[in-house]
Amino acid sequence: CPHPAGGERDRILNEKFWFSFTACPDGFCAKLCHGLRIWCCCHSLFFNDERLNALVSNMFSLGPVSWILLSPVLGACCLFFVPKDKPKLIHAIGMLAASTSLLLSAYVFFNYDRSAAGYQFVDRIEWVPALGISYHVGVDGISSVLLLMTGILAFSGVFVSCSVTSRVKEYFIFYLLLISGCFGTFCALNIFFIYFFYETAVVPVFPLIGVW
Repeated sequence: CPHPAGGERDRILNEKFWFSFTACPDGFCAKLCHGLRIWCCCHSLFFNDERLNALVSNMFSLGPVSWILLSPVLGACCLFFVPKDKPKLIHAIGMLAASTSLLLSAYVFFNYDRSAAGYQFVDRIEWVPALGISYHVGVDGISSVLLLMTGILAFSGVFVSCSVTSRVKEYFIFYLLLISGCFGTFCALNIFFIYFFYETAVVPVFPLIGVW
């Protein structure tokens, strides 16, 4: 890792994130600090400042298709910070994420210009141009229907999941990741991300079937 090691690295991270790692050596804060240290090392290996700045700036200009994918992911991320003894809150977050994707997929379906046809609502962010890898999503006439169907099924699945009483938090995290993977498989236009979203949809299926 190109970052300085030991205390020097901690000092740099303290200045960058405005808090001390030694202030809370145990529990969640320590895990967060350790995660930030790993993130900095990975950042220097896989991203340069220009590419990272472009990625962040493009995040604020994403279209509805991208937010259909991101809503379940953001919901799953939020669930990591929710205590597992609050099933009603967990279910509400899952319902909010699924309903957001459903509404956006309905918006894409009804606003798709059938006279123009072709791919619409396209988002593209270059990631590794040398390998031809880019975040490239969009919908055509068929995938717009598939997105709407997936949104309806995903919302219905969250709605009927009230009967789940065992490991509710883990269940909804896996389920929301499954939803995001299904959405991504139908609208990805780059072969790398088609495979990525397909695997994102497949992996959560194993614990969902095996446990619940």
